[in-house]
Amino acid sequence: MELSAGVQIQELVNDPNALQIERLNINGVTISLVSCDHQPELMPEVDPWQAIEGEIQKSSLVFVEYFPYELESSVYNNPIWGKLAKDAGEAKGLNSFFNKVSGLATKYGREIAVSDIANGPMYSIYHGGLRFALSPLLISVDPGKFGSFLAFCSMLNGVGMNIQEVLRIGAFDLERKKFEKFIIDMEDARRLLIAKGIRQEAERRNEGSQLSYIAPRTHVSRVKWYLEHPDDIVSNTKAKVYSLAIGLPRSTRIYKNSKKFHSWQLVSDTPIKV
Repeated sequence: MELSAGVQIQELVNDPNALQIERLNINGVTISLVSCDHQPELMPEVDPWQAIEGEIQKSSLVFVEYFPYELESSVYNNPIWGKLAKDAGEAKGLNSFFNKVSGLATKYGREIAVSDIANGPMYSIYHGGLRFALSPLLISVDPGKFGSFLAFCSMLNGVGMNIQEVLRIGAFDLERKKFEKFIIDMEDARRLLIAKGIRQEAERRNEGSQLSYIAPRTHVSRVKWYLEHPDDIVSNTKAKVYSLAIGLPRSTRIYKNSKKFHSWQLVSDTPIKV
C-alpha cells in the first residue's frame, strides 16, 4: 500500500480514517484508489487535500462515489423528497467534499466518471426491498415450508445488514470481510458494479495512463477486492443477479466541464458489461 505524502504508518495506527492511496495495474493502466471519507466526523486528522489534488492532477479520469452535479438532476430535483435528500447530503459532507473534488478536476481539465447505481429513487426501492420487503413476497409466492424458510433467511439477512450498517461493522467496517463474498445486498451491488465500470474503462484507456477512484474506505476496500478478482465465479454470478434490477443506471457516466457553457456536460454513457 502506498501512502500519500506526509501520512506515516503511525498516523494510520492513530487515525483509522487517515487518507490512504493504493495502486493497481490493469493492462498497463494505473488505478489509484483514494480512501477518504466525506463525513465531517470521519475525515482524516491530517488535511488530505494536497494528496488528493496530486492524484487528480496525474489522472486522465476521476471516478467518484457521488457527483453532486448529477444528483441535482437525478435526486435533488424531486419535488417531494429532493430537498430532504439534499439536506442529508449537506449534513454528511457529501456535497461539499465532492464539489471540491470536481473543482480540482476542473482546475486540471480532468473528466469525472460515475459508475454508482445509487443516484436515484429506484435504488432506494431495491435497497429497502432486499432489507425489508422480500420476506412477505417469498411467502406469497410459496406459502409452504420452503417459502417460509426462504422468508426467514431473508429476514435474518435484512436485519443483519441493517445492524452492521448502523454499527459500522461487518460489511460496513473499513476493511472487507471474507463472508461478504456471499451476501446479496444493494451496497454490495454498488461496489461490485463500480469495480466493473472502473475495469472496463481501464481496458479502454492507453497504456501508461492513470485513473483514480475517490470514496470512503468502506467502499474502496471492497472495490479493490473486486478489481483484483475479476474472474471470481460468485462475484460474476452476483453481478448478473444485480443486473436484473431494472431502472438503475448500470453505466459509466463521464462528464467534462465545458468552458463555453461554464457547466458539466455528459460526454459518455457506457453500459457496464456483466
